Amino acid sequence: MVLKVQRPGLARIIENDLDILRFLADLVHDNVPEARQFDPKGLVANFSQSIVKEIDFTLEAFNILKFQENFRDTPWMKAPTVYTALSTARVLTMEFIDGIKASNLAAIDAAGLDRKLLATRGTEAVLKMIFVDGFFHADPHPGNIFVLPGNVFCLIDYGMMGTVDDERVDELLMFLVGLLTGDMDRVVQLFYRLELIDDRVNVRALKSEGKALLDRYGNQSLKDIDIAVFITEVFETIQRHHVALPSDLLLMAKAVATIEGIAQELYPEYDPLTEMRTYLLKIYTKRLTDPGYLFKGVYNAVDSYVYFLRKLPRELESIVSKLRKGELTLKVEDPDGRRAARAHERALNRLTLAIFYLATGIGSAILLIEPRGPHLLGMPATTLVGVLGLLLALTVAAILGLSFLRSD
Repeated sequence: MVLKVQRPGLARIIENDLDILRFLADLVHDNVPEARQFDPKGLVANFSQSIVKEIDFTLEAFNILKFQENFRDTPWMKAPTVYTALSTARVLTMEFIDGIKASNLAAIDAAGLDRKLLATRGTEAVLKMIFVDGFFHADPHPGNIFVLPGNVFCLIDYGMMGTVDDERVDELLMFLVGLLTGDMDRVVQLFYRLELIDDRVNVRALKSEGKALLDRYGNQSLKDIDIAVFITEVFETIQRHHVALPSDLLLMAKAVATIEGIAQELYPEYDPLTEMRTYLLKIYTKRLTDPGYLFKGVYNAVDSYVYFLRKLPRELESIVSKLRKGELTLKVEDPDGRRAARAHERALNRLTLAIFYLATGIGSAILLIEPRGPHLLGMPATTLVGVLGLLLALTVAAILGLSFLRSD
């Protein structure tokens, strides 16, 4: 039996750390435009939700039970038994797992386990979690994965779990199918549907660079491809073209890359991309040919149109009423004009500071040349004022220099 006990005062410590992270995310978002496509605020918000949930052991117990239910018909996947009667929000009582860490290859070989089979099962497990169950282990590092006799996997630490709705599964399926089949047009089409592409994105350049990357990997032997490096390069290419990927998509990609890295470590000749391609295409085809799934899509579309048509008369009545009363206003936004105005204001501010800097510097130099007046702090009054003026001028010069560097 294992007891997981929460450290006293942990919630307060975590909240303090999260406040620091939020402050840094705001700072990066406001001052580093290149980082905005990575959505630092969204990443911190998602992490905050995950870490707060992770310290609630009743939620972790629920996650374990749900995971066990999802893999009820999979004998080679296990989760530790939870003793709910002996567990609370701060104490989790579980079965002790006497297994071998997935990273201990020597012990796995000594136990006579099949590393190739383990690699295949690990891949199938993570794909099932995401694309079938919509409920996946978001932190599957080697320390959380044990191997048991009979080539059985057992995951521990269910505090950080990811959830995916059917719509996001469809989007991720389209994304990965596009990558695995080298179809960059499908990937860009998905980005348009998700409204991830704006005026800053050079779509032609994105397609060209993405296709070159996929072709480069397509010419390699699949078993020689490092899946973690492949996914990282794909995401870097996409984000370099100012496509802001959703943070939950990044979390899923991290989970897939981590488990595939472990699979390749277990069996270096393992070909994860072929395994993923076969599994994902099977799921994708099944969804496209499932009458229930297709009917659900049609039903949702019809329901949306019905809601729109029911709401339309009230909206038109409101518009006509405002028009009759002279209260209807039209708001026109000109982002380029606002940016130009802000740039003009900054230029005026810098010019004002520069004039102040010159005047203060010249005046201070004159006061230092002609020492006069009563002595204060052991020096003539004009000398003291001159020194203070020079310090002020140097401060203004530093501010101007920083502002010039920030604006290139």
